[in-house]
Amino acid sequence: MVYTLKEQIAINFFGSWYIQKKGALICDFLVIATTNDVNSKIQYHETTNN
Repeated sequence: MVYTLKEQIAINFFGSWYIQKKGALICDFLVIATTNDVNSKIQYHETTNN
């Protein structure tokens, strides 16, 4: 199984057992965190150009 960088960080942080048990939760969290990060950068870019 191939993991993304953020998944690898989560696995290292929480441990492989936790990832196996809570994998879906971690993936949802990473998607939300990534989406929020991208959105905040877009908003910042828009506000600095006004």
